[in-house]
Amino acid sequence: MKIHIKAILFFTIIVLAVSFTGCREITTTTRIFPDGSCERTIVVPGDSTVVDSVFAGPFPMPVDSTWKITYKMDSTFRTVDVGKGKKKERKDNKRILAQKQFQNVSALNRLYGTKRKDSLQVKVDVCLNKKFRWFNTFYQYTETIRPIVLFRNVPIKNFMTPEELSLYYIKEDTLHLDKKVDQWLWKAAFEDVFEALVYASETFPDKILTPEAIHASKDSLFAAFKRADLGDNLESKKLAIFLSKFYGNNAVNMWRPQLDEVAKSIIRKQEFLMALDTESYVNEIIMPGLIFDTNASTVEGNKAVWKFDGKRLFWENYVLRVESRVANPWAIWVTAGLFLAALAVLTVSFIRRK
Repeated sequence: MKIHIKAILFFTIIVLAVSFTGCREITTTTRIFPDGSCERTIVVPGDSTVVDSVFAGPFPMPVDSTWKITYKMDSTFRTVDVGKGKKKERKDNKRILAQKQFQNVSALNRLYGTKRKDSLQVKVDVCLNKKFRWFNTFYQYTETIRPIVLFRNVPIKNFMTPEELSLYYIKEDTLHLDKKVDQWLWKAAFEDVFEALVYASETFPDKILTPEAIHASKDSLFAAFKRADLGDNLESKKLAIFLSKFYGNNAVNMWRPQLDEVAKSIIRKQEFLMALDTESYVNEIIMPGLIFDTNASTVEGNKAVWKFDGKRLFWENYVLRVESRVANPWAIWVTAGLFLAALAVLTVSFIRRK
């Protein structure tokens, strides 16, 4: 997601931090076994110094002491020109591997439901349905990644159509769509501030700056809000000064606690969006048997693979679905045996009648 610095409300520091950390690709592999048990492996670039920041990030990875954590390093080489000659250049790739087996998918699902209530993380729901149909056993696995609705007052559908969202997810016409996302960010942040302002005026009333007066000034306040340069972040002090000048009323200073709370909330939401957008994700589901239906981008044998960016998780559910079939050879032999037995009974009966 290419969010312009001016459109990221008071977010310059976070943008600079992200530019130094770069983008990681997090790979999650889930292997489903015929008995319904499963194994999940999470691979993250980095070493032990980034464990805490990775597993407590915006994408849920509830790794604890029950997981097997290993660190690996792969080396790659490339040939580069050096003056008149050439030499091989080595690059070390460090990785963190977290792995755990689960008795069933329900146990995995419960693990993802244990995040703290105050944490900003997308939610993951996993489900496995197994159906026995004599000659075949059918498996249907779904993993639904649910976003956090950060700005409830301003849904993205007010700015982008479903078709535009689909294009945005696959990076089509990004300049045009980035502008719409910028507009959404400005409006969403303003609505949070405006809601806090109205609440403060109701809780700590002023004779002049009443809730009615604030509502009447909403449009002009939003225009001034967009024009204002409040620095690197949305500090409650700068916000209070801006509102005092706009209304010509120092009563706004009484509402500093409410303004401070909403300012911190907006910054926290912006940090979450930025952190989520700095990662890319690969989800691999390895199914028992033969895959016959899936919405994955690619299928490699009995493995379905999805690749997506963090912005895909901003507003809508992202559902990973795959279905497979396992043939039951014993059912064929049992059926053949029963058929032969029935044929033998009929044959003996026919002979006796003769």
